[in-house]
Amino acid sequence: MSIARLRIEPYGDHAADDTGVANGVHGTTCLALHGELDFATSADLDHELDRLDSHGLVSKQNPNLVLDMTGLVFCDSAGLAVLIAAYQRLARLGGTVTLRGMRRPLRRVVSIAGLDSLFRIDPAEG
Repeated sequence: MSIARLRIEPYGDHAADDTGVANGVHGTTCLALHGELDFATSADLDHELDRLDSHGLVSKQNPNLVLDMTGLVFCDSAGLAVLIAAYQRLARLGGTVTLRGMRRPLRRVVSIAGLDSLFRIDPAEG
């Protein structure tokens, strides 16, 4: 039996639509990440972004993504790679990726890797 180590869900004051994603408020899709974003789970986030794209939730009309990382307890280089891929996907649409609620160790890794220049970083700490 496999144990899901990454849970992705809508969050915030936005109402989830029939796809289960909170979206559409000022062109922003909002997802909360819980668990571990690593080699074993990074494809889950990549597939979720593909799903959002297929439902038109990642588009020129909806080009911004907020990832609430308050519940994220671990992220390795594969996790960072999928975050970079998300940034690249949204940047092509003229959008942004905001990382919200990062715990101090992840915030430090993002900063050391120079990724804080790619993402909008919400100063609230998880």
